[in-house]
Amino acid sequence: MDGVNILEAHWLSYAPILNITTYVPDGDNGPNYPEAFGHFTFGNDQVKHRFLRNPIFVNDHYCTYKSPNETNPYVSYWKYNEDVRPKPGTWMDNIVYYIYYICITDALRQKTSL
Repeated sequence: MDGVNILEAHWLSYAPILNITTYVPDGDNGPNYPEAFGHFTFGNDQVKHRFLRNPIFVNDHYCTYKSPNETNPYVSYWKYNEDVRPKPGTWMDNIVYYIYYICITDALRQKTSL
């Protein structure tokens, strides 16, 4: 796994829930974790759905606050309306899922701009 990845996306058969497992590689400063997701949509000719527009923090993380409980890979669960579930065997040709793993703070901007 060389970069940021979606390791698995699975539509649960028993409930209108999509679970996604994401992975973020470690960096020069040590371990990284998925910290936020945003702009999450999927679609094809039959159906389009937006889970997220703006980013949200995940994985018990909030920018400068890092929990000892963060995990990598990280599994997230997304509820949706049953009427947008793709039919079995349907090809999804448009999935957008932003994975954020470094929170740029003013202090970090100052440190890196010197």
